[in-house]
Amino acid sequence: MLHEPLHFRFARSVNIQWHSENLAPREPTSNDGLSWHLRHAIRCNCYRLPGEVARELERRQIFAYISDPD
Repeated sequence: MLHEPLHFRFARSVNIQWHSENLAPREPTSNDGLSWHLRHAIRCNCYRLPGEVARELERRQIFAYISDPD
C-alpha cells in the first residue's frame, strides 16, 4: 500500500509549551524515540530531525519531509 509522505515545515522556533508537556524520553526504545521525534516535528520543529533518526525512519519506510520556511 502506498502512503503519501508527511510534510513538516521547519520553523526554527521553539514551542515552549509543547516541550514542557512532552519531555524527551530519558532512555527511549527505538520506537519511543522515533515516536517522540515525529510528534516533535509536527508540533515544534525547533531543529531538524537528527540524521540517525531520519535514517531509521527511511529504513522502516516511514517518510517525512521537512521544509525550510524560506
